Amino acid sequence: MRLRPDPESLIQIEPGLGRAVCEVLGKMETLAADPRTALTLVVEECGSLGAGYTVSAELEFYLLDATRAPVDRGGYFDENPGDRARVVREAADRLASYGVIVDSSHHEPGPDSTRSILRFFRRSSWRTR
Repeated sequence: MRLRPDPESLIQIEPGLGRAVCEVLGKMETLAADPRTALTLVVEECGSLGAGYTVSAELEFYLLDATRAPVDRGGYFDENPGDRARVVREAADRLASYGVIVDSSHHEPGPDSTRSILRFFRRSSWRTR
């Protein structure tokens, strides 16, 4: 797999550091499993059916300690104010500093599995092929 950056999405985060939205390629062609490719195909197929749409994403991740053990053993939607909550809040604040807003976060069923739901993106913040 390879990533093809979208030059129009490139932003500077700090001197020498930037980010770009990328298209996932398999054998140098768009990969059907890439969410951007899937969305582009749906928009092309359904284009005239709807007046508009919004796009969002979810981040799911695990927090592990130095021994690679889960930081906590909470369950689905558990409220755990310990280290997990602090790290998730810091990650949300960092994403917000880049213009990516986290609408909500919650504990998933697995040990220290966390899901953060991002605010929908403006249509202009991603590009179709």
